[in-house]
Amino acid sequence: MRELDVLLSRWLEDCWGLAPPPLQSAFEDLLGCEDDQIWDWLMGRALPPEHLSTLIEAIGQHHARASSER
Repeated sequence: MRELDVLLSRWLEDCWGLAPPPLQSAFEDLLGCEDDQIWDWLMGRALPPEHLSTLIEAIGQHHARASSER
């Protein structure tokens, strides 16, 4: 899914280096999930597993900030 690739790539480029190890580990786990499932979590249509919830929130916040700066 192109939209998801863009969203995750931007977070990876902008935030990965500053993210604490637990968030980096969660991102690696996220990559093993189905695209449709990740998209639903990011769009708020479904709740992510607890171990991914902080990451999903961080990605959503980053996207909102980046979108408002354009």
